[in-house]
Amino acid sequence: MRLHINIICLTSSVISDVTDWTCRGIIIPHEPIRRALDNLHDIVETDNFNLQKYPWKANILKIWYVEFFYPYIHNHHDIEEKIYLPWLVSKQDQIPERISHDHITLTTIE
Repeated sequence: MRLHINIICLTSSVISDVTDWTCRGIIIPHEPIRRALDNLHDIVETDNFNLQKYPWKANILKIWYVEFFYPYIHNHHDIEEKIYLPWLVSKQDQIPERISHDHITLTTIE
């Protein structure tokens, strides 16, 4: 089965074209994270996010981050560590040092 990804614009600064399974394996789980962060940036930079005018928005942002975004990111990295990276190692014998190092740091942050 071929997976076809129809993405108008990738947010990745590293992968510019989804050509094979190795690119899809990185793009699919990371693209939503980058898009969420881009959207967050756009939201907080608008006048509608003026916390002096709308102080209640700070609490809404905190709820979104604590209850949705942080658990998503934490689970994403946990799954990568326990499932995806071991599978990738089984296919390629090793993964780049940067990925290993970044994940050790990320999975220890609480």
